[in-house]
Amino acid sequence: MSGERKIDQEDHMQNAVYEKEMEMGIDPARHSMQIALVSPSKEYFNKTFPVSPSTAEIINSLIPKSTPIVVEGFATTGRLFFLELLEKGYSIGEMNPNLGKHARILKNEGHSDKSDAHAIAKAGIYFSNRLSVISLKQNEESLAVLVKTRQRMKKELVADMNRTHSLLSETYGAFYRNLKSKLHFCRGRTFLKSFPSLNRLLDNIDNVKVSETLEPETIERLSLEKAWVSETLLATLEWEIIFYLEKIEFYQHKLKDIEKQIANLLDTIDNGSLLQTVPGIGPVSAATIIAETRGIHRFQKESKFAAYCGLAPKLWQSGQMKTKNMKRKNYNRVLKGTFYNIAFTAVRVNKQAKKYYQKKINEGKHHRQALLCLARQYCRITYVMMKKNEAFRIINA
Repeated sequence: MSGERKIDQEDHMQNAVYEKEMEMGIDPARHSMQIALVSPSKEYFNKTFPVSPSTAEIINSLIPKSTPIVVEGFATTGRLFFLELLEKGYSIGEMNPNLGKHARILKNEGHSDKSDAHAIAKAGIYFSNRLSVISLKQNEESLAVLVKTRQRMKKELVADMNRTHSLLSETYGAFYRNLKSKLHFCRGRTFLKSFPSLNRLLDNIDNVKVSETLEPETIERLSLEKAWVSETLLATLEWEIIFYLEKIEFYQHKLKDIEKQIANLLDTIDNGSLLQTVPGIGPVSAATIIAETRGIHRFQKESKFAAYCGLAPKLWQSGQMKTKNMKRKNYNRVLKGTFYNIAFTAVRVNKQAKKYYQKKINEGKHHRQALLCLARQYCRITYVMMKKNEAFRIINA
């Protein structure tokens, strides 16, 4: 059935007589693409196609390269598919989802894949100046995948650490205050895996591993403690503690592996080595900036890039009231956090950054405000460096 359906779709596309001014709108999903080809006066087709290389081949054989393609939400799914189209010579523009929503409402108030794809294509015709060109590159997309995976793993790692702290506080009671710091080190986690509860530690108080790991004062305090009575519940908690400790060890090992891959990929990307020359920007921060920016060409001015990073206030004015600066709600939170961490590090390692931070403190700003001001300066430096590097690359291409 799927083969017959594909043939029907291809025949429908072949029978269409296309005009010169056309736009193709694509609404991507996990397993399918709703593709609409429209002109200002006519909709030629609006069909569902499977996400596969064969669909890209069909488009390549039937649709002229001059036909612009507009897509909504390309960063979440279908990147391999769009990379195929870009390598075949098509131009793909990214549309803001809010713009597509308004274009759909102008036509009707309903919601379907067909209406979405039609609205995306129509928005490409009437709002072409508001689209940003997608320039997918394999190395940069691979870097983006690694950065996103690292972010998710770090988030899960923090949650697992907190859960393990909670479990160990239950199996050790108040005595866990003497062992709390050991969870953050490999040797300490090995010790806690061997002795996941107060009872196991009391049973092995004369063990060589205990005497080598714990201080004499801690061992003396331990000798005054008594064991828990409930063995069955304690055994279950011990099993869970060992499970989380093994999971933490696995994540720590994989994070090191991911960071090595990120460092290797940065050497193959234009701005990768360049950004690391700035004091305070390391491999992970540079990779995050490149992955989250998705091409500095999308931002015509530094102020727009700063607004995207959440480091520039928005203006609010109505009637006779004075213009006010307000905090932005829609911005890239990952980039804002990255630049904040860069500023936090730069205050310790860079004299000029520390001097600027102290200047803001003397002006009456508190610690966080001063760091955000410094983060804005690093945002400006990053934008200028990446923009000049892109212009230099275009000139010498």
